[in-house]
Amino acid sequence: MKVIRTIFSWRTILYLAYALILTGLLLYVRFPTKKFTQFCENRLELIFPESDCNIDRIIYQFPSTLTFNGVSLRRSGVSGDPGFFVDRLSVTADLPKLMSNITLAVTFYGGALSARLEVDAAAKRIEMHDIRLAGLDVAGLQKDLVILDRKVSGKLGFTGSYQAAFENLAGGTGKGQVVVDAGSVELMQPVLSLQQIDFYQVVCNLRYENRKLLFSEGTLNGKDLTADFTGELQAVSSFLASEMQFGGRLIPQAIFLEIHPQEKRMVQGLMKRYNMTALPFKIGGTLSSPTFRFST
Repeated sequence: MKVIRTIFSWRTILYLAYALILTGLLLYVRFPTKKFTQFCENRLELIFPESDCNIDRIIYQFPSTLTFNGVSLRRSGVSGDPGFFVDRLSVTADLPKLMSNITLAVTFYGGALSARLEVDAAAKRIEMHDIRLAGLDVAGLQKDLVILDRKVSGKLGFTGSYQAAFENLAGGTGKGQVVVDAGSVELMQPVLSLQQIDFYQVVCNLRYENRKLLFSEGTLNGKDLTADFTGELQAVSSFLASEMQFGGRLIPQAIFLEIHPQEKRMVQGLMKRYNMTALPFKIGGTLSSPTFRFST
């Protein structure tokens, strides 16, 4: 009992606390920033081939948080490529489960992303839980990444989860819900004389399975029309070549039809033809060359 009391004496506890604080201070003061920054940049370039990475600053916060400020990725050898930018990325490891339970916090393009990452080294799998994204500026992201070859805007949010194997991180499975507020989409071909669709909100459930995105229970509440839709997108390495199939129903707003009498007559004719109170539509082709038609 005397030995146990000696081990757990106040002096021992104070010495242990002092050692932990000293270790933290040494890590903070003597943290090998330059070499570690170069190591992280090299690792990101391995994960994203044919890219150049730059990290402005890495900050260590006791006891288990690393914060990366000013992270940029650009395509190698492409002059004038704007690249992809992250303002701040914080990685916090759960000390009892070091490197197997990690919390992520990211700010980029005006948005905030948080998620809990679980790493199963034995099964060689990762799982991302409680993914929450809010306020992402779609126009800013589009400007740098050119995801689509047309103008898009809005504030994007997402909640969901994702799982994948180490050897195929892009070929996993995930699900969630996406919400885009106060945005617009430029159209490749006019729909009811509209060159773009302005909307107050788009909401849709998503499921991801090995590079295929499945959309369900989608709704669009727009300035000139409302719609509901479902569909799928088969993603390929050249994203604009990804094939898609969508279908749904479209209802023009009454005020839009009053302002556009020619479109009003066409809508009335189509509704009579299909014996429906909404216009059935289908979208096919690729992202770069979509086709739109009214059809059941």
